[in-house]
Amino acid sequence: MRSRMLFTVVAYVAGAVMAWAVYCIEVTVVYAGLLVTALLAGTDPGGPLAGPLMVLWAAAAGAFLTIIVLFPAVLISRAARPVSWPAALALAAALLALLTTTSDLATDPTTTWVVLAAASATPLTVYCAIVSVVTRRPAEQPPADDWLFASQS
Repeated sequence: MRSRMLFTVVAYVAGAVMAWAVYCIEVTVVYAGLLVTALLAGTDPGGPLAGPLMVLWAAAAGAFLTIIVLFPAVLISRAARPVSWPAALALAAALLALLTTTSDLATDPTTTWVVLAAASATPLTVYCAIVSVVTRRPAEQPPADDWLFASQS
């Protein structure tokens, strides 16, 4: 029982780390797209630190969102065993709405919510997939010696 609980904790931590990594990958892809667009348009591609600083900012924001939004959403939605992705998505959207309306993240909370929700959909999907696959219980299997009792009847 104790090893099963430890295994579940490890699954949640691994899911959180992978979700955080997806935030960093998303920003890297977006920056590459912006860089290609700037080069094709013949405009200034920005300074040499633009890409690394965007990834650093995404790493910090991703860690915050993973801890404050994604982890509770996956944990609470796990009540619908296995992890219910639609329930986790709805809960994460509600937590993001609460976060953006009660803080001074931006002058327009609706736009901030849309951007954060769009950026969090893929990490949330990865998190749900890892937790549901790793913590899935195997189907009931008959005992290995069942054939013994079947031949004696």
